[in-house]
Amino acid sequence: MPFLGFADPGASYPIKHARRPYMEWSQHKETMQRDYRLIQEGMRGHMLNFKAHLLAVLHLNTPGFKRFKFVNYLHNDEDIIPIQYIDWSRERPILTHRGLDFYVSGKLNLFCLEPQYGVELYTFDGRFYRDPDGLLRSMVHHLPVMGENGRIYVTTDDPEVDLYGRIFEDDVEVGKLKIMSFKSPTGLWTIEGSVFYQREPEKVEIITTDYQVIQGYHEGENEPPGMKTSATIVPFGEGIAKSAKTYIDTYELLFQAVNDN
Repeated sequence: MPFLGFADPGASYPIKHARRPYMEWSQHKETMQRDYRLIQEGMRGHMLNFKAHLLAVLHLNTPGFKRFKFVNYLHNDEDIIPIQYIDWSRERPILTHRGLDFYVSGKLNLFCLEPQYGVELYTFDGRFYRDPDGLLRSMVHHLPVMGENGRIYVTTDDPEVDLYGRIFEDDVEVGKLKIMSFKSPTGLWTIEGSVFYQREPEKVEIITTDYQVIQGYHEGENEPPGMKTSATIVPFGEGIAKSAKTYIDTYELLFQAVNDN
């Protein structure tokens, strides 16, 4: 997937196939013999996993980032589909003393970002900022932060925010952070570990639960350097290289057979 860290706060956030789980790997097959196509799809899954591990290392100190990986799955003996697995463990709140940093309690309570192309977006990263128009935006790709009644506008970088996520300026409520709560992660998918959405809405169960919003904190880093994810990069790199070599070698045998005939 392309890097989506937009410099332009007005840029859109493209999400392809959000309502069609896994279809981008099983549609529009290239015309080739089945075994060669499966090798290609397997290599693609290895590459996605390699990129996922590199992202985890890249985001060692990114608040609210969640590690993820891909595992190749042979579907109906016809398609190799990369299935995404996400580490949903929550990290500790980190004190920042910043008025627009927030931490929401609970395992699957997420801040809501402005939907893109009709797809709702969520994040654990509660680092927000006020743009020149006073619109509250997330540092995650500059997307607007959603309140229960739509966009939120503030005139200060240090408003008062209570445990329910209600935002006050001069004792007047100007908005309330919209928090989405899920019973389980089933049906949820992530883009680069920082933004989440309902890839399979029919499997998602939204619930009402208690939570607390803490001002002046954000979620801690995903993993310390040198642990868990980073140790797996070299083996996956070797796997990709071996897959590529096998793929090329089989094609060379095919071309040799054609030339001999």
